[in-house]
Amino acid sequence: MLRPNNTSGFCGVTWHKKHENFVAQIMVDRQQIHIGAYSTAQRAAAAYRVAKALLTQPPKLTTREQRARFREIVNSL
Repeated sequence: MLRPNNTSGFCGVTWHKKHENFVAQIMVDRQQIHIGAYSTAQRAAAAYRVAKALLTQPPKLTTREQRARFREIVNSL
């Protein structure tokens, strides 16, 4: 569910005013994880959806290698 003050139109996506790009982030175990910065809100939203799918299916990305592999997948979008 989107918050009333959401301006990107996508869950987990915000506009980074200083760098003028869209940032995708996700919360896991009360910890904010930076997914990446993207030129469009749609690409950031796609990265968020991939992250959510990967993180909600067992096993979670808990090791450094798993997080590195996740970044490779997201960056290939």
